[in-house]
Amino acid sequence: MTEPTGCASILIDSQGRNMIAVAAGANLGACSDIVDDGPISKASAVVMQMENDPAQIEGLMRRVRNVGGRSILNLAPAFLLGRESLSSCDLIIVNEDEAEALAGWMACDPSVQDLSTCLNITDTVGAMERKPLLTAKGFLLLHCWSKSATLRQLGDCFVGVLASALDRVLSNKAAVGRAVTAAGISCSRGGSQSSIPFAAETDQWRLQA
Repeated sequence: MTEPTGCASILIDSQGRNMIAVAAGANLGACSDIVDDGPISKASAVVMQMENDPAQIEGLMRRVRNVGGRSILNLAPAFLLGRESLSSCDLIIVNEDEAEALAGWMACDPSVQDLSTCLNITDTVGAMERKPLLTAKGFLLLHCWSKSATLRQLGDCFVGVLASALDRVLSNKAAVGRAVTAAGISCSRGGSQSSIPFAAETDQWRLQA
């Protein structure tokens, strides 16, 4: 592949809101076929985001679904995917702007309830069903798998920690709490990758909370 490595710059406006400018580079040349079936079938979760070719993302979603795996989609940056692909995801993570974009494509209100209905995802009491994970106006809304309930937690860049916590079979509430803690630590520091805390540091903050 001759394309340059993808890179991004984070811009902050006068009100403290961020905007990320991305030069996709080699990201758009990545093909889902380079991921063998073996690792997909053994993975506890496959995390995807939208800095790759949408067609390749949808192809990977189908492969994950076919082997009965768990797919986690961070719809960032917002880009239209097929309704069937979105409905097949175990977890969908969006921020306020992404939720509004998704609602516009689905022709519904940008609420977790309306988006869930449009994507044909229901909350069945007592059933271990796959549920959506959506954020709106800075709040995380998680439909529990074991009961009809909604948890609201403030969060931002916590997708990786959330996936890791779910992989460790933490409860939904514990996984969200851990992800929020790690994201809070990260937001208190400069940098992007370098600001992410190690697991032991997140553990320590959780103990102090």
